[in-house]
Amino acid sequence: MNEVRQTFERLAGGLQKPVYNTAVRLAGNTEDGLELARETFVRAYSLYRAGRRAGAFRPWLYQLMIDLYHEQQILGAEAPAWIEGAAAGQDSSGSSSDLRGLNLLQSHSADERTVDEALAVLPVDLRATFLLCDMEGFSYAQIARILRCPVPSVAERVWDARRLLRLAIRKQSTRRPPIER
Repeated sequence: MNEVRQTFERLAGGLQKPVYNTAVRLAGNTEDGLELARETFVRAYSLYRAGRRAGAFRPWLYQLMIDLYHEQQILGAEAPAWIEGAAAGQDSSGSSSDLRGLNLLQSHSADERTVDEALAVLPVDLRATFLLCDMEGFSYAQIARILRCPVPSVAERVWDARRLLRLAIRKQSTRRPPIER
C-alpha cells in the first residue's frame, strides 16, 4: 500500500460514519445517501491522490459532499406549502425560540424519524447549513468556506432552517400520537 493511500485512509477512516449520516439526511433517504457518501470518498481519494486538496481535510471532505449533492440534485422541485408559508413569516405559533439540532429531539418530543422527515423537505441550502452547523459542529466560518457563501448568510440560513424545522415538527406531531418514553 502506498504512502498516499495510507495517509488518506488515516484521515478518512474516522469520518465514514459521520459523512454517511450527513449524506443520508442531506439526500433524504438511505439509498441516495449511501451513494452520495460513496461518491464523496471516491472523489476525495481521486483528488487527494492528485494533490488537489485545499485546507483542512474534514471541511474539504464535507465541501466535496455538498458539491456532489448539488451536482446530483434535480432542479425544479417545488417546496411544500408549509415551507412557503413559513418563508413568508406565517409561523402560526408566534414563537421565535431558537433550536439547536440535537435538542429538536428532546424539546419537542420528536423522534429521529420525525426530524429526518422534516429535514428532507427543507430547501437544500438550509438543510446543508443546518446539518453542518448543528449536527456536525462546524463553525459559521468553516461552513461559509464549505458552502462558499458569506458568514452572515450562514447565520441566516441556520436561523431559517431551525425555524422551518420547528414548524415542520409541530405539524408532524399533531398528526401522530405522542411518543412513549
